[in-house]
Amino acid sequence: MDLECRDIEKTLSGAPVLRGVSLTLAKGECVALLGESGCGKTTLLNIVAGFLRADAGELRHGGETLDGAAAFKPPARRGFAMVFQDLSLWPHMTVGENVAYAMKVRGVGRSEREAKAREALRRVGLEGAATRRPGDLSGGQQQRVAIARSLAAEPRVLLLDEPFSALDARLRGELRDELARLVREDGLTALHVTHDQEEALALAHRVAVMRAGCIEQVDTPERLYRAPETAYVAAFVGGANVIDGRRMLRKEAVRVRAARAGEGDGDGRMGGLCTGARFIGDGYEVSLETAAGVFRGRSAEGFAPGAAVVAEFDPVELREVRP
Repeated sequence: MDLECRDIEKTLSGAPVLRGVSLTLAKGECVALLGESGCGKTTLLNIVAGFLRADAGELRHGGETLDGAAAFKPPARRGFAMVFQDLSLWPHMTVGENVAYAMKVRGVGRSEREAKAREALRRVGLEGAATRRPGDLSGGQQQRVAIARSLAAEPRVLLLDEPFSALDARLRGELRDELARLVREDGLTALHVTHDQEEALALAHRVAVMRAGCIEQVDTPERLYRAPETAYVAAFVGGANVIDGRRMLRKEAVRVRAARAGEGDGDGRMGGLCTGARFIGDGYEVSLETAAGVFRGRSAEGFAPGAAVVAEFDPVELREVRP
């Protein structure tokens, strides 16, 4: 394995943040850490980067211990690169100088680092921007500069700390797809922290869902969505319906319609009262309160809150999950 976390533990301000986290990344693999605020994903990323030291456990890269009981390698000696949430571009430097900065610190010659900086800017669509200042660029262009800076450094591992969170939805999608292409072209090992499920599922080879300092499940995006192991993952990824804490049903598999007079619950059918309907482009996502709890499904029409509705589904779509 290229990068390996073994039983990582970390306590901050007296509270356990990471509880024996183990995770491996193969060379050229992109893994996303996905979870709610406070789940420990950013703390784990900072330990991998070297900004924090683990209290227990071991971090290894290429067989070398970077963080353990008897060894610690500082960030500058790890050869990793990070795209920060706040970009961290130097405002007094030109775009080209920002992109070439890590190479300058490593002692790369001026002509070589300038050539690599120009190539990195070309790859992110910013040819000709090398002499401009970051403050003269749009938010999306500044994000491209941050990505170019990380790629130009030719990192052993690329770390991404919610790099698209400040961008609008359209631009976020464009840069997400572009970054995925660049990471795959370079065969980079990448660890990506995000709370955006769509981003995690689209960008990563595997996704690790974190909860309360532990990894709840790590799997491919498709398996994570279609075959969640726990009720938490089922509800968190894609908002599946969870019944009795032990069975899940994707909301796409549920069709909601108006209730008929005298109609009761049956196999694959649950009645309830509409609690809300949200237009999603090709129809509505409808929430209803049933005897089994809140259900969500799809409908071609919207319903007013309080309307009597029925959720229908094929029972074969039910999947067992752990509580």
